[in-house]
Amino acid sequence: MVTFVGLMNTGLLILKTRLVFSLIAICLMFVFGCSKDAEITERNVIVIGRNPTPEVVVVADPKPLLILQLNHIAGNQPLEFDTYYTNQWGEQFTVDVFRYYLSNLVLIYDSATRMPLPETYFLVDQGKTTSRTIRLPHIPEGKLTGIELLIGVDAARNYSGAQMGALDPVLGMFWTWNSGYIMAKIEGSYKKGNNPNAIYMWHCGGYDLPYSGIRTVKLSFPQTVVDTLQRTIIDINADVMEWFNSPNKARIDSIPVFNDPSAFSSMVADNYADMLTVKAITKTPF
Repeated sequence: MVTFVGLMNTGLLILKTRLVFSLIAICLMFVFGCSKDAEITERNVIVIGRNPTPEVVVVADPKPLLILQLNHIAGNQPLEFDTYYTNQWGEQFTVDVFRYYLSNLVLIYDSATRMPLPETYFLVDQGKTTSRTIRLPHIPEGKLTGIELLIGVDAARNYSGAQMGALDPVLGMFWTWNSGYIMAKIEGSYKKGNNPNAIYMWHCGGYDLPYSGIRTVKLSFPQTVVDTLQRTIIDINADVMEWFNSPNKARIDSIPVFNDPSAFSSMVADNYADMLTVKAITKTPF
C-alpha cells in the first residue's frame, strides 16, 4: 500500500511538472507571436505581421491636400553645395548653408476669401530634402488663387522665446544672446583677391522696426480647384541670387559677416522677399 501511494505521489508530481512546462511554453508562444504580429508603421504604409506573408495596408492621403514643393536655385541653375556661382556684381561664391522660415500661411480663394492656417511654421533647409516639401492636409475645398506667407517668424513667437518643433533652438536658427529667431541665413565662401575661400555669413533676424527681418510674401497664380479628387502640388522656386539684388545692391564683400539686426540686414531682407516664385501647378489623383 505504501509503495502504491508513493507511486501515486510520484505520478502527480510528474503531471504537475508537465503542466508547468506546458503553461510556460504557451506564454512564450504568446509573447513571441505578438512580437511577430506587431504593427510596423511607415510613411503612408502600415505593415501588419512579419510571418509568413505580411499584410500591407496603404494609408490614404488626407483630403483635400495641398503640397508646396520648394526648389532651390541660383539664377537658372539648381542650387548645389560646393559649386561656385556668380552673382549680379561679379562675385563668385558657394553656398554651404541656406535656411529660412516660412510661417503664418494664408490661403486665398476666389481672389478675395482669406483662410489663415493656424500653427504653420516651417524651417526650409537646403541640407534636408524633406524640409522642402510642405504638406497642408484637410484644407478647405474651393478655387485657390494665391498664398500669402511670412519669410521669418512673427513677432509674437519671437517675444515668446525659444520653442519646440520647427522653432526648436537646436536647429540653429535662434539667437540665444538676443532672444529672437534668425528669419533666414546663407553661408559659404567667396573669392576675394588671391583668397578663394574667404568666408561669408549672412544671418538676417530681428522682429522690430526699423530692422525687422520678417517679410510678407504673396504668391498669386491661375485659379486652381482644390478638392478631394486630386492632390494639388505647387512648385515654388527659391532663388538665392535675389539676396544680392533688387531692390537693393548687396555685395558679399561689403559686409561678409553679420548676425544682428541692422540697416544692411534689413536691406538683404528686402531683397529675399522676392526670392519665391511659382513655377508650376500640377494635379495628381489620390
